[in-house]
Amino acid sequence: MANRKISQSFMNALTVDSLGNPGLLNPILKRVQADNTLDLEIREGYINIYYRGGNILWIKELTKGQGFEFKFDQNYCKGYSNLLPANLFAFNGKSQNCSSNVDAWLSALPYLKDIMDLWFGKHPKEEREFQQHVVRDNNFSGIASATDYFILDIEYDNRNGDSSKKGARFDLLAFQWNSDGVSRKLTSNTKPRLCCIEMKYGDGALNGKAGLNVHFDDFCTFANGANNLQNLKAEALDIFEQKRKLGLITGLVKNNNTLKHLDDTVDFIILAANHDPEKSNFLSGLNYIQQNISKCPPGVNVKVCESSNMGYGLYNEKLISLHDYLLKP
Repeated sequence: MANRKISQSFMNALTVDSLGNPGLLNPILKRVQADNTLDLEIREGYINIYYRGGNILWIKELTKGQGFEFKFDQNYCKGYSNLLPANLFAFNGKSQNCSSNVDAWLSALPYLKDIMDLWFGKHPKEEREFQQHVVRDNNFSGIASATDYFILDIEYDNRNGDSSKKGARFDLLAFQWNSDGVSRKLTSNTKPRLCCIEMKYGDGALNGKAGLNVHFDDFCTFANGANNLQNLKAEALDIFEQKRKLGLITGLVKNNNTLKHLDDTVDFIILAANHDPEKSNFLSGLNYIQQNISKCPPGVNVKVCESSNMGYGLYNEKLISLHDYLLKP
C-alpha cells in the first residue's frame, strides 16, 4: 500500500527552521498559502500543486541530496507555448537545488495559469475543478473554521499509478470534525471520523463504468479487505499532521498536540454537484446502493451531501444518511 507522506528533509525545505531560516522551497509554500486558487497535496515522496483541478506543478525530492525535480505538464501548452517565458522548460524535469530556479517557477505561475485557463476552456475538467472548490471552502476559506469537515486529499489513489491493481481511489478523503471550540482543541480524546467521498459533477457520469454503483462496489471491496481501512486511517493521520504543519488547514485551536486516533466508524459520502432533479439516474444509483448496503462491512455509514444554500461547505446537518435521504418526498 502506498504511503502518502513526504520526508522530514522535504518538510524542512518547505518550512522555516527554528532560527528563522527559510528552506529552499519555502517560497513555493508561501505562495500556496497566499493564493487560494492553488491547492498543495501530499503524495508518496512528492507534492502536487493543483490549479482548477489540474496539476500546475509537480515537485519531487531526489535521492542523495540532489535537490528537487520540478515538472509542468506540457500537454497544457499545445497551441499556447508562445505565452510561456523563454527557456522556462530548459530545466523542466531536471534537478533543481538553487533559489534562482525556484524563483523562476514562481515567476512563471501566472503564465502557467493563463495557459491552463485556455486549455480548460477547450477541454473542461469540471468535476476536478469543483473538487478543489470543496477543499477551499472547508480548509482555508473564510468559513472553514465553521464547517464540520477537513479535506485531506483529492484524487486519492494508492495504486501507484497502476489501475489494474486492487486498491482505493477516492475523489476526496476527509475528516468529519465538529466545528465547536471544544472539539477543535485537539486533545488526547479527539477522534474525528474518516470519510471517503465520491463526487459527481452533473449527471453525465452517474452511470456506466464510472457510475455510483461501480464506485460503491469498489469501495466495498476495498473496505472488506484485511486491514485496508486501518491502514487508510493511519495514512490519513500522517497526511493531516503534515498539512497542519505546513499551514494548509485552518480552523483548529492551535496547540502542539498530535492527532493520534480516529473514530471506529467510516463514512462513504456521495456528493452530487449540480445534479438535475428532473433526471432519475442519481436516484437509480442511490437505490442500487441501498439495495446492496449489506456489502459494506460493519462500521461503515453511507451518507448523501446536501448543499447549504448553494455552497460547498460541509456541515453535519446537511450530511443525510442514505436511508433518510431516500425517504424524503
